[in-house]
Amino acid sequence: MRSLWLVPAALALVNCGGDDFSGPSGGADASVGGSGATAGTGGSTAGSGGGAGVGATAGVGATAGSGATGVGGAGATAGVGGGASCEGTCVDIPAGWQGLVTRVEGTSTPACPSAYGIEVTKLHNGLVAPAACSKCDCTPVCKPSITIYSDQGCGGNGSAIPTVKLDQCTQSGVSGASVHVVADSECTTTVSTPTAPSWDKEVALCAPSVAGGCTQGTCVPKGGNPACVYKSGDVSCPTGWENRTLDHDDFADSRTCSQCQCSASGCGIDVAFGSGAMCNAGNCATGDPNGKCCSIAATASYNAHVGGAPSCQSAGGNLTGAATPTGPVTVCCR
Repeated sequence: MRSLWLVPAALALVNCGGDDFSGPSGGADASVGGSGATAGTGGSTAGSGGGAGVGATAGVGATAGSGATGVGGAGATAGVGGGASCEGTCVDIPAGWQGLVTRVEGTSTPACPSAYGIEVTKLHNGLVAPAACSKCDCTPVCKPSITIYSDQGCGGNGSAIPTVKLDQCTQSGVSGASVHVVADSECTTTVSTPTAPSWDKEVALCAPSVAGGCTQGTCVPKGGNPACVYKSGDVSCPTGWENRTLDHDDFADSRTCSQCQCSASGCGIDVAFGSGAMCNAGNCATGDPNGKCCSIAATASYNAHVGGAPSCQSAGGNLTGAATPTGPVTVCCR
């Protein structure tokens, strides 16, 4: 409004005439600047904001600067009237589906792209569940035993002799007529378990970082990422969203492995008996796990030697059951 007031004021100065009222050429520039401000006001009509900018440039004088401020305001008002717009494409989300999202995948959980920076959910694809159990491992252990009997032929009352101290001549302090020697062995075994399942791909569904300015529908951001919708269940894709992927949120594993079993063999025992501190008489040796009966002349001392090459044969660890993906989610992209 100040620019409009400057126009009649300048005219009045010209009409008065006289050297006393004439000013330097800079005053004339200020007058021109005022005229430019008037043109700026005309630019307040929608779409004329750019023209108003020219008026501001004309206002070089200090007074015209005030006019430039007014024109700038009018131009800004016209710009806001247009509103924010979708820089991509506006699409309608099919009824009953969720979105808009993009789908990204990787061998580990992938990061959302910049245009779709909000992670909505994590999913998985391609369940890998090997039909295998861990191997049954067996470790052989020799378990010899020595039993002295009061009668020949290993009859009558028996008394077990400890075999803790092997390869030593031990004063037993016991007596008998016969001895039963057993070269028994056993195996310690492991527990077989199914091989753990894994996923071939990890998946993330990501929503747009910024909402677009669609008057109808949802804005698909620029950037090349596919626009997708998703729905729980194994279902068909809606028209226009035919690029289908079936992902899952978990799995159920009913696999079990049969118990490991081991059979041992190969242990041997050699027992020498003597009447004194020297174990040099009454030798009884066997490799039979069922044992052997030997007659002895004296039992004042004995030396038990356990040898052989024990081994185990394993069995079991057979798989039953299966692992299956659960929680299906259909993702459809365009």
